[in-house]
Amino acid sequence: MNAIAVSRPERPADLIRWLVRAGLMSALVFALYVVLAQFDASKECRAGSFSADFGGDFDVRPCDLVVRRFGHEIRRFRLT
Repeated sequence: MNAIAVSRPERPADLIRWLVRAGLMSALVFALYVVLAQFDASKECRAGSFSADFGGDFDVRPCDLVVRRFGHEIRRFRLT
């Protein structure tokens, strides 16, 4: 059986340093989650009603990858 050895702090100062590091790491992970959760990416294809019906079989519609943050468009990448 494999076991992971966790070193226990020997002095109270080591314990405080360990707790500060653990708190900073968890704050960093939470901050990255909050920042990345604000972005939204979607595929948008521009075509009229006739073009959408006619070109739907051929998949030749001009499409863009649109990145938004808080509902505002930030960047548009051309896919076709």
